Amino acid sequence: MKKLLPLFFIAFSINQSFAQQEYSSFTSTGRGVSTTFVTDYQAIGINPANLGLHTEYETKHVTIGLMEGAASAYSNALSKTTFGKSLTDYSDIFNQQDKIKAAQQFAGNGVAANVDLTALGFAIQSDKLGGLAFSIKESMRWYSQFSGLTADLLFRGKTSAYFDQLMLSNGEMVANDPSKYSQYEAIGISQGIASNQMKLSALFDGSKIKNNWYREYNLNYGRKVFGNDLLYITAGVGVKYLQGFNYTNCEVKNGKIVMAGAFNPAFDIDFGVGAANNPSAINNTNYQSIGNGFGFDFGADVVINERITIGAALTNIGSINYTGNVYTIKDTTLASISSDGSNNYNIFSQAPNILAKSGVLKWEGQKNIKAKLPAMLRLGASIRLIEIAHIGFDFIMPTNKEAGNFEKPYIGIGGDIKPIRWIRLSTGINTGGNYISRANVPFGLTIVVGENGTWELGAATRDIVTYLRQKGPNLSFAFGFLRFRL
Repeated sequence: MKKLLPLFFIAFSINQSFAQQEYSSFTSTGRGVSTTFVTDYQAIGINPANLGLHTEYETKHVTIGLMEGAASAYSNALSKTTFGKSLTDYSDIFNQQDKIKAAQQFAGNGVAANVDLTALGFAIQSDKLGGLAFSIKESMRWYSQFSGLTADLLFRGKTSAYFDQLMLSNGEMVANDPSKYSQYEAIGISQGIASNQMKLSALFDGSKIKNNWYREYNLNYGRKVFGNDLLYITAGVGVKYLQGFNYTNCEVKNGKIVMAGAFNPAFDIDFGVGAANNPSAINNTNYQSIGNGFGFDFGADVVINERITIGAALTNIGSINYTGNVYTIKDTTLASISSDGSNNYNIFSQAPNILAKSGVLKWEGQKNIKAKLPAMLRLGASIRLIEIAHIGFDFIMPTNKEAGNFEKPYIGIGGDIKPIRWIRLSTGINTGGNYISRANVPFGLTIVVGENGTWELGAATRDIVTYLRQKGPNLSFAFGFLRFRL
């Protein structure tokens, strides 16, 4: 369990462009826009006012969904083949030249992570009374970007270029010369030693690691508040109770290091002497909740002639109070380490212990950390051109810089078309969020079975172009097979 949990959290979830765009809604993933599209329980976390819209299937008032999910992976440091292999195959063991190459590949490049799973979703909607929805969701996020020195230290460890000298196992001091590594390794390299020592705030400058993992218990309500069939306004509100399972917000910028974290004991991180006097220390390695809090969502829609919808929402207003395994780190000087660094590309599950066990990080225990949720403002509009086509756009802007939020605004255009009654195709184009170099072209297929949409199943990808090229993979998959209307 100690190894499987961080791998599940990280390996299944690396994506930089959709950190909270459509959550686990497989029906939205394929178009890349959702603010005025999603209905029933899929509106939770996106726009609760959509619960007050007239439903597409007039004879169905109850929607139930089980085990809808979305997972993505993105890195502009590796080719698609190498990156995909790095997520599932850990048999490759790097030699010193492999580590040098890996450090160069990740220097200055970002990696981010997402997994969203709706274990249960339920909604009941009425034109007169509005809509009420409930869901249980799991949300996991990772974003990291390493400076050149940081990547070099994490991959190469004691042979990093930061250290000008190496101590061999026989006690001999030698120059850190890559051309002689085979000779040194025959004796054994004990540790790397720096003559020109730097503080962490200088060594890691330009680096950041942000992640959160929490479970939501959501209750949303939305209804029509004004108007008639030609023009009406809906409004909605959502409240959520949250259990926090992991949190890190670390950024090193302009000679200053800011780090706060609460770590699930299942990750079994070595906090060294910092754990001795920590009032929030957990003395086991069980998977468990280490914080709790509340959040709120607000939204509104304007609908014109049942064809044009304009919507806005403010989501994730709130915080989680973490009270287990809470730590900050001190800005200390790095003189030497004995860590071997990362042995493969799966640096993300190894990084905490690479640094902790080497003594690089000086942990300080804290009683608690109150972390704000990654709040954002969503603006969207859509139009039904003909009965079988629906297109629209989204503009999403982060309102804080908390872990799990976008690094920059997101813009997307997309839509659905139903060539026949039981098939819906989705696509679009979008950019922004945490994306680095190019636009995404999502694609999705939904099959509608039964009278008036009794059963839906489908799959989607956030970027079909990834599968046609090697560089800059945005590996993703969203699915839903147990979505019913009654």
